[in-house]
Amino acid sequence: EGRLALLDKAHEYAQRSIELCPIASDAFDIRARASYAKAAIKQDLEQPKATLDAAWAEATRDIEQAVDTLVEKPAPLLVMLGRARLALGDAEGAEVPLLTAVRAQPDQESHWAAFYTYATKTRRFDGIGIAVRDAIRNIPTSDTKSQAMLNSWLALISENGVKDLDAAE
Repeated sequence: EGRLALLDKAHEYAQRSIELCPIASDAFDIRARASYAKAAIKQDLEQPKATLDAAWAEATRDIEQAVDTLVEKPAPLLVMLGRARLALGDAEGAEVPLLTAVRAQPDQESHWAAFYTYATKTRRFDGIGIAVRDAIRNIPTSDTKSQAMLNSWLALISENGVKDLDAAE
């Protein structure tokens, strides 16, 4: 409960900053992150569905406004947007920001994990499969750490998602 109160304060201060200076993109970013964290905590606390839906709707709205305001679209915000939309049951709307995030930062395993969670929950593996194959082609072979991580995701997707065991080997 203390964490929610602190996040409410952060959200309130960010909102005030936006009202005072509507071009303050950092304030939109902070408000979005506070909204997302509040929704995630409420979900962890297993609050009622109506409360969760309202929290995720607020997070989605705040993240969309932040993404629209920021010149550079930070991939972590896009991942949050995908997760928030998925929490609201918007599978179609969740995929695009997740795909954009992994394309922007293909070396970030947490982005792939979020996209994989989306794919397993929705049983939609085509987008992540194409994205991981593209990333493998585009990441230099000298970046062995990223290549290993991406090939591990490809194997997992192939084995658990599309059941293409030949691709998983």
